[in-house]
Amino acid sequence: MPYHRLARAHSSYRWWRPVLTLLVTAVAWSLLLIALVVTAMVASALDPALGLRIDEAMGPSAPLDMHDPVAALLALLLAIGLPAALLGVRVGGWRPAGSVSSVIGRLRWALLVRCLGLAAGLHLVVDLVLFTTGAGTSPVAVTWGPHSGWALAVALLVVPFQAAAEEYVFRGVLMQTIGSWLRHPVWAILLPVPLFVLGHEYGWVGQLDIVVFAVAAAWLTWRTGGLEAAIGLHVIGNSLAFGFGAIGLTDLNATDIPPLSVALSIGLTLSYTVLVNRAHTWWRTLPPTTAISGAGPQSRKRYR
Repeated sequence: MPYHRLARAHSSYRWWRPVLTLLVTAVAWSLLLIALVVTAMVASALDPALGLRIDEAMGPSAPLDMHDPVAALLALLLAIGLPAALLGVRVGGWRPAGSVSSVIGRLRWALLVRCLGLAAGLHLVVDLVLFTTGAGTSPVAVTWGPHSGWALAVALLVVPFQAAAEEYVFRGVLMQTIGSWLRHPVWAILLPVPLFVLGHEYGWVGQLDIVVFAVAAAWLTWRTGGLEAAIGLHVIGNSLAFGFGAIGLTDLNATDIPPLSVALSIGLTLSYTVLVNRAHTWWRTLPPTTAISGAGPQSRKRYR
């Protein structure tokens, strides 16, 4: 069964199950957010200096500075969408949580590693062009500030989960929700795109890149039968963006992205999509008829 129709592949499926999946996901995300807020309050009480940093980062008087690791951590609370989505599928959908990962009921790690490597290679080429042509949103000059180490830690340890969480929500839960009601994959691919775009504050040129990325990620998810390809591109792109921002090579706060940067980014996304599609038959880990276990009879650089 195609990825976007997997919610119907279990005997527990009812037409209202996808709605319950969304509700449980939203409630789980809210509860996790409350838990993080309470943890931050306790930490602030124990360390007034940390509390002051948090207040400054979230203060309404100034825009959020994504170069501040504390502010970046607060802004990347989307990472809690990953456990929320898995819980929503398991409890609300009453099916294995792994069924949102791929058609075999789990994340295909070998495929994910290959996709990460391919995305990293393409980004190295594009980044070299951007840095040598000066098309970025900030001057190319490596700087090491007092928070650079912490910012790099955020890029390596937090950003990958944020990127994966967005894929599990937008290309996972939402795609399978729409696909459970509408058979043709075009609906599951396109309908979540506006919601994904609304979560990114760029000018219309930058938003064009986000639209292309969202459509390509959704198409690859449907084509490969899982989230690995979309996660690979998203994780590498966002991690490199935050990593370069930590050492002063890019401006994470930029909203007006140069057209050349957008064009190269779109070219990267399309190239990645074509390459993954061509290599898909080599990377496939099981025959397409294999069913899920338990199935029933039925800027320049910017972060996404």
